[in-house]
Amino acid sequence: MRSLPFFFVIAFSDALRNPNPNAIQVCTQKNCRKRGSQALVETFRDLIPPGMDSSVEVRTGGCVTKCGVGPNIAISAGKSYAEYSGVADPTTASAILEIALEIETPPAILVSVLEMARATKAQSRDERLSILTAVVDKLTPAADGSGPGPSHALASALATLAEIHLAHSPPDVDAALSDARAACLACGDHRRALRTLARAEEAAGNFAEAVDAIRRWSETSDSPGDMGTKSEIRRIAGLAA
Repeated sequence: MRSLPFFFVIAFSDALRNPNPNAIQVCTQKNCRKRGSQALVETFRDLIPPGMDSSVEVRTGGCVTKCGVGPNIAISAGKSYAEYSGVADPTTASAILEIALEIETPPAILVSVLEMARATKAQSRDERLSILTAVVDKLTPAADGSGPGPSHALASALATLAEIHLAHSPPDVDAALSDARAACLACGDHRRALRTLARAEEAAGNFAEAVDAIRRWSETSDSPGDMGTKSEIRRIAGLAA
């Protein structure tokens, strides 16, 4: 069992404050968001082993009143509840999964998530592409079915590759489409992958497919069918008219 750094603020209670038996709630309010909590939501999902994603829910949440030491998260597991502060890197997030929920991140996935974090700090596009391509190779199942199965982490790496292709001038639409579609095959409810797929399909002139991806993206939202989604669908549909 791993221990956590001393700067964690942890509070346990027998009272279940969260209605879900196993849930990770990441504060995405102003102070925690400035410290990277929005990305932390995806990091936790990446770290959960394939096949176990249905056993725990990871979602955004409100303030846990420890704004000065964020990012903050709250975890409910059965009848226990815990709050953790200063959750700023994949290694710490993985340790929390193991300690609070007895979920062990496979080493290949943890290394890959750390590599994806390194890619965000890379100085050049070529370096980012090289790091992420290596991650995809590591996480893609072999032809004989060996190795890790399709995972949220694999979808994250592919979605990031697609974003890089779209951001290039001029955009490499074919490469973006290939990676975005592969990301959605690896994890069908990966929010960022679906949103990136919509952008790639739109860039390719596939407006019906872009609208479908937006609708699927909306279904994964905390507020499905919100006005922003509806206006985006109308915008893309207008391009096809």
